[in-house]
Amino acid sequence: MCTTRPTHALAGSAYGRLTNINANGLSWSATYNGDGVRLRQVTNGVPTTYTLDLNASLVQALTMQDAQSASGTTTYLYGVTRIGEQQPGGWAYHLSDALGSVRQLADDAAQVTLARGTCRMARCCGRWAMAAVRMG
Repeated sequence: MCTTRPTHALAGSAYGRLTNINANGLSWSATYNGDGVRLRQVTNGVPTTYTLDLNASLVQALTMQDAQSASGTTTYLYGVTRIGEQQPGGWAYHLSDALGSVRQLADDAAQVTLARGTCRMARCCGRWAMAAVRMG
């Protein structure tokens, strides 16, 4: 029987945005602009900065700069929706379900490199990772 409770702390802004998490060895913080769009986050001391298209009807990430990845930058490709992302290991193409949620990623050879599934009530019932691929 577990007798100790995990310690965690969450903090938010006056506008209801999550700004800090400290839980079980995870330290996370975020910086937002005046419209509530996340511009930067820091996870366990590693900063991630986003270049955004603020003029789109729905703000879109154009690049993600991560100090920990090999190339440091992930670039996103858009058509009507997000088509894919250029990662340090090459292109990852987004394969969406009927609702537009990304469920799989495929590489240049059309091989699925990441697949995810969910169950009712938003509980995760399956995740099958075939490669270490980041979701942007």
